[in-house]
Amino acid sequence: MDAESIRAPVLRAYQEGPEAVVSCVGTLLSERPHGASHGAGSGERALGGPSGNDQSQQWEAALLGWTRRQAPPEQSTGAQWTGVGGQLGHAGQTAWLVATPDAVEVQTPAPCGGCGRLLQPVSLGRSGDQAGRPQRPGGALRRDGGHIRDTLAWLHVASTPRLTFYAVHPKRGRVAMDALDVLPRFRGRTMHDGLTSYGQYAQCAHAQCNAHHLRELTFVEEQLGQGWAATLKAVLGEGKQVVDAARARGEAGLPEEVRQEFARRYDAALEEGARANPPAPPTGTRGRPTRGKAGNLVDRLRAHKEATLAFLSDTTIPFDNNQAERDIRMTRVREKISGCFRTPTGGARFCRIRGDISTLRQQGQPIFAALGQALAGDLLLPLTC
Repeated sequence: MDAESIRAPVLRAYQEGPEAVVSCVGTLLSERPHGASHGAGSGERALGGPSGNDQSQQWEAALLGWTRRQAPPEQSTGAQWTGVGGQLGHAGQTAWLVATPDAVEVQTPAPCGGCGRLLQPVSLGRSGDQAGRPQRPGGALRRDGGHIRDTLAWLHVASTPRLTFYAVHPKRGRVAMDALDVLPRFRGRTMHDGLTSYGQYAQCAHAQCNAHHLRELTFVEEQLGQGWAATLKAVLGEGKQVVDAARARGEAGLPEEVRQEFARRYDAALEEGARANPPAPPTGTRGRPTRGKAGNLVDRLRAHKEATLAFLSDTTIPFDNNQAERDIRMTRVREKISGCFRTPTGGARFCRIRGDISTLRQQGQPIFAALGQALAGDLLLPLTC
């Protein structure tokens, strides 16, 4: 039996699916010749013709070579399937949903083994389609890159101490923020990392994350050897300590003279930084001359002085953007595990569920009970005030 004689049955089996191929190969292998060559006698072997074992090996090689040529690329490694699903030789069985199952088991939740609280429905505030949208005086903003299949997308988060809103959008800046329609409606003070698109919304006040500033100042100090950066780090660090102490005493903000002193030291450090990083002379070409990392940092901190030092004037304004950083952390863990969202719909659903869970946790509500009610068709949304 040569390769042409087995072509038709193997091709039919291949078109019918993996199980048919397994059956066909098993049948052909059981019919392979053994011992002496059929129709060839001992004289042929004496003349150098193929022995029975040699003919079997050639036949198996022909069969294996043909199946390798006909198999899809992901299945072309020989006698083993490497694609999705069971391997060759594995019968497999899919558990399909049926209208009348053989048995029905009701899973009743038991009390929590940790706190002892009963996992039962609770009454939560309803808030219509505004759930998860920050309406409080202060909000934190953040965005991070991700993927929907192989396409770059951006995960945006807006949060307060009581609310969290997530959304996925293909754009990073103003187009996405307008489409999500959270920041355009916001009237309080936002905390963010200084992305230019955030600053374009003039209807709200702004505060910039000083954790980002400290990292940049550390680079300038340690890698570029510029002492003014260490001075400014000390100013910001001392300011945080003073504000933390005032907050602990229940004070709303620092006295005017204290704020002015910190502002004076802030300006003095940046003046020293400007002298260490003078603007480059004109090059005669279009565009601004290259400024360098340290020079750009000096310019930004001067331009956004009020947003950088906002935490000095109001103890409710945080020093950094840790609120949004914490809220986005679990989404980064999810992406490391799953790799990406398969579809935009899947990304939107994840954001909705994750936003509700984060908000419920922030408000001290029983998460499992709320999710149970949602699965039962009674979606309970957190309070928005």
